[in-house]
Amino acid sequence: MASKGSNSSQLSGESVINDQEKRDIFAVLMSRFDHMCEELRYIKTDISNSRAETKEITKVISENNVELKNSVTFMKETVKKFEEDFVKLKKENNYLKKELELLRVFSATNHQLIYRNSIKISNLPKVEQENLLEIVEKISNVIGFVFSPEKIDSVYRTRNRNPLMDPLIIVSFVRNIDKTEFLKLKRN
Repeated sequence: MASKGSNSSQLSGESVINDQEKRDIFAVLMSRFDHMCEELRYIKTDISNSRAETKEITKVISENNVELKNSVTFMKETVKKFEEDFVKLKKENNYLKKELELLRVFSATNHQLIYRNSIKISNLPKVEQENLLEIVEKISNVIGFVFSPEKIDSVYRTRNRNPLMDPLIIVSFVRNIDKTEFLKLKRN
């Protein structure tokens, strides 16, 4: 049996650890365990901090989301209002275009009527403070036209584009018949 015991002690001798070694191993394990516990505390603190940061970020995102939704709603309303205003302005623009066309026709008609009843008098030098109505009256007397201020709608000089020439006198008669008579007498 002794051989068995020595065999057994040899086996355990190989794996036998004395008390000092046990304490050393235990101290190393405890040190590593303490280090792991410290690391776990750091991880726990990091997780806790991350959770707090995540809550803050979530809160900011939520606030921004509400603000973004409000902004989108405002923009939709603004775009809708602009579209309504655009439609109104387009209608108004079309109406004004029609009005402008009518005014152009009216202006062209009036322009033709003005010149239909008007005559041009040229080659009369311009003098300061001239009375164009008196000039027309003097011309009327020379050609034998019965002059009356009521027959004249307006008398004016045109702007002079050529400084070497005197500006024209435009006489606009109230009635075309008076203009025709004036021109007929002038030709005779």
